[in-house]
Amino acid sequence: MRRNDTLRRRNMRKDYTLDIDKKSKWVIYSAGAIENYLPFRLEECGMFCAKGDFFTEGEDIPNYLLMYTVSGAGYCHYNDKKQLLEPNTAILINCKNQFYVKTLEKEWNYYWFHFSGIAMEQYYGYISDKLVQIQLEADNREITNDFEELLGLPEVLDLQQSYFVSNILSNILTCLIRNKDLGEEKRAEDAGRNVIKSIKTYIEDHYSEEVSLEVLADKVHLSKHYMIKRFKSVTGETPYNYLLNYRISQAKIMLRISDYSISEIAEKIGFASLNNFIIQFKRKENITPRAYREKQSAQIKDLL
Repeated sequence: MRRNDTLRRRNMRKDYTLDIDKKSKWVIYSAGAIENYLPFRLEECGMFCAKGDFFTEGEDIPNYLLMYTVSGAGYCHYNDKKQLLEPNTAILINCKNQFYVKTLEKEWNYYWFHFSGIAMEQYYGYISDKLVQIQLEADNREITNDFEELLGLPEVLDLQQSYFVSNILSNILTCLIRNKDLGEEKRAEDAGRNVIKSIKTYIEDHYSEEVSLEVLADKVHLSKHYMIKRFKSVTGETPYNYLLNYRISQAKIMLRISDYSISEIAEKIGFASLNNFIIQFKRKENITPRAYREKQSAQIKDLL
């Protein structure tokens, strides 16, 4: 196909404008009877260098479509959800449902294949029952090598090649599952870090006020018990101890650089009781607030 040639095909289920570079590859495979009993059966496979007018859409097609973006960017609308198709990501869609795919930038380079098989329904339900973009590992030559092996096969597959193809498709799907699980773990870790950050930020912004565990839990939409457990598992201390330590750190600053009385400092950092402030300060610093101030003043005088 010559560069920037545009072809258009249409039938009852599929419509596309094939605006692709001549470097693109596309193979349609003939199915043998044995393939109907294999876990996975390859129907079409390609590597498209898609140009600006490229698009494909379809519905009620009895197979699945996997797309893996190498460079550039594409766009997919599927199940009322829109997804940007970015480099080093893959998506899997069920072509029985309506889908629309197009180039988003001047060029979009991606591998793809249409396939089916007796194991696909279960795999699809686990990998992508909704339109989910799976971020693959940075150096992921494994999946591109698998695609190139598929593209190097003849259009008519013998029995041995059919088994070989089924194994390759299984490897690719297993790779997606592995990366999907890693991605979910990372998102969970990120969400956990965001929860801890939100709690710390709230404490640091409101330490001079009354801060209850109920308020903190409500801010991050967790139960009080789970919020305390989550915070302690990450920081090694409870939210209350973090609040107490932060108040004491602010008290030490005020004792060094301000003329506030001890009782004024206690009030400014959120202690309702002067006596409780003195007890907590001494417990943390092994010295009373007054003695701490005197010690700091003496050290400054020695420096002068």
